[in-house]
Amino acid sequence: MTGTTGWHDHLKEIEELVGAKKGALCWSSNYSLGVNLFYRIAAFAAKLADPFPEYDVGGWEFHHNKKVDSPSGTAKILVEKILGAMTRKKKAVWEKLDRPPAPDELHFPSLRVGSMPGVHAVVFDSPADTIEITHTGRNREGLALGAIVAAEWLVTSAGPGVHTMDDLMGAILKDALSGKA
Repeated sequence: MTGTTGWHDHLKEIEELVGAKKGALCWSSNYSLGVNLFYRIAAFAAKLADPFPEYDVGGWEFHHNKKVDSPSGTAKILVEKILGAMTRKKKAVWEKLDRPPAPDELHFPSLRVGSMPGVHAVVFDSPADTIEITHTGRNREGLALGAIVAAEWLVTSAGPGVHTMDDLMGAILKDALSGKA
């Protein structure tokens, strides 16, 4: 298992190595079950909002001032999921804007301050109202629990190969999403 970011350019090599050894690997930029539910909720909300151009979408993330990466891996995955769910948003803009965002841009800036935990928010805003979806990590317990659940799944159910938390969540939510739960 790995929960680090910055190595994704070597994924093909890792997949070949894991395959050659008939091993199993689960990777994620964030093992929190709550964050992984948040990804799916945000993507579904983006898909629902997409046909309504009066709702612009954007977001932000806050982390403590000791965090070295910006945007976070969690923010990158979140934005990837939103962009994948929408036809009218094509690219992310991470930096400060001194201009209005283009209609196809998803603005998602970062703030590093104090000892704030990880907070990620997605906002759907129209002239009439605002819809906000937020995930706040209170501590590292959620990450630890998700990593344990992923390790158990990797050993008992996943099978050989390279897997992600998205694969795990799909397996767990399969019955709930099919109406069987």
